[in-house]
Amino acid sequence: MKNILTAAFLMLIVFAGTSCRKAKLYDPTIATVEPLNGSWKVSSFVTDDQSTTGQWQEYQLICSSNGSMSIKNSVVTFNCAWYWSDEYHTSCHFTVLNAGDNTLIKSMQDDWDLTSHDGKTCHFTSRNPNHHIEMVWTKQ
Repeated sequence: MKNILTAAFLMLIVFAGTSCRKAKLYDPTIATVEPLNGSWKVSSFVTDDQSTTGQWQEYQLICSSNGSMSIKNSVVTFNCAWYWSDEYHTSCHFTVLNAGDNTLIKSMQDDWDLTSHDGKTCHFTSRNPNHHIEMVWTKQ
């Protein structure tokens, strides 16, 4: 009887130890070669529960693996740049070069966590400590 109780106690410790492990901070399936390459539309952009998604409808985003990026509509093109901030390709930074007073386009300039992607969509969360910002890109 004592051996059965000891074995049960040891099994409980083993199961408790494995069930309390923390999740990894990155998902290696996210780190594909270049998930941002291509043509995109902003399908969601929300800052502190305020959506500006509708204002993004006229814009197309084009990203290249060399770090160049453009945000354009039928009238103007905004030159941008981007780079990975970490080795796992889960954080990136977007720089907008010629947005002038366009606060919508400037809102893209930030450090972003790429929280998920599947080849058709990319989900981002801003690292801005003053605002909660989330955006979703949809492949065109």
